[in-house]
Amino acid sequence: MLDPQVDPERRKMVLTSQIIVAALFAGCLFFMLIVVLILPGKLGNWDLGLNKPMTCAGLVVALSILAARIIVPGMITTQMLRSLARRESKEPDWKDLFGVYQTTLIIKAAMLEGATFLLLIMHMLEHSPWTLALAVVFLALMLLHMPASSRVDDWIEQQSLVVREGQ
Repeated sequence: MLDPQVDPERRKMVLTSQIIVAALFAGCLFFMLIVVLILPGKLGNWDLGLNKPMTCAGLVVALSILAARIIVPGMITTQMLRSLARRESKEPDWKDLFGVYQTTLIIKAAMLEGATFLLLIMHMLEHSPWTLALAVVFLALMLLHMPASSRVDDWIEQQSLVVREGQ
């Protein structure tokens, strides 16, 4: 395991990933604030909105994106790790594995971002508390993707073993 204080390049790479996730989160958060401020007085209306077509469509699409977010990044990660395993070198490079990690991270966070924007737009249109509540949940999930050096190291260590076993 590399020490972030000793390896400034690694620290910069993790910081870049943190900035990407923070930017995706901030965009959604600012849009949410705009939506909530544009709709003063509408939040008190607790009609669940399940009879509204756009709300129902938004909820179905958002939950579908959440389900796809569980499956799709794993498939992409597997393909990228297989590609690394086919290389001639015995030991996978940290930078290559970090590239796989960062790609997966961006895909997961971007899927949540898209679903969050969709839910907020549906909330603007039909004022359902479900769409706003689910958008808040998706924002929280996005924050859970914030990379920490220790988590990145653990993930890379695990995937390094997977790549070595695949050779």
